[in-house]
Amino acid sequence: MAPKDNETILTAYALGELDGADRARAEAWTARDPAAREAVDDIRRVARTLAGRFDAEPMPALPAQRRRQIEAFVAGRGRDAGHGPDESRAI
Repeated sequence: MAPKDNETILTAYALGELDGADRARAEAWTARDPAAREAVDDIRRVARTLAGRFDAEPMPALPAQRRRQIEAFVAGRGRDAGHGPDESRAI
């Protein structure tokens, strides 16, 4: 397995994104490989740090017009009318 694949699998495992057989394989891997276990611990530590910092940031208000555009798009009215989200503007 390529190093990038290993990183992806360990990250998914650390963040709780694996199920079933994939999760079991990752658990076995980290149980037998100290470097893999350390990588998972590092990923989880960074995730907790980031989550704490994002939780502390105030969420900017979404302008009412933009909220209506998003709701219309999600409801399908925007797609049916040929109006997708404006990708040139950040939501």
